[in-house]
Amino acid sequence: MESIQPSFFICGGICIEKNLAFLLLILCGVSSLIGFFLAGRDKRAAKKGRYRTPENRFIAVSLLGGGLGVLAGFYHFRHKTKHKKLLFFVWAAALFSYAAVGFCLYLLL
Repeated sequence: MESIQPSFFICGGICIEKNLAFLLLILCGVSSLIGFFLAGRDKRAAKKGRYRTPENRFIAVSLLGGGLGVLAGFYHFRHKTKHKKLLFFVWAAALFSYAAVGFCLYLLL
């Protein structure tokens, strides 16, 4: 009897690896959009004196694959660009998450 490796299972005509790779890319895209709009919302709240988004939330979104969106939002809205410590952690989280996603994609495909 021939053994079937888990990576060879077919799900709807497409390999599971391709589905997981696609889902990872979708997660990064959605997280980037959330990060961009989060930065815009925080800038608007800063102007109006309302409740602000905690900086830890920006780092968390960056770790979930939205680092480019957060950074794009910071520079587009000219918001929090003088917070060097926050920028460092967002860059580090973005690089770490994209390296992890790249490694996962490498293993999957």
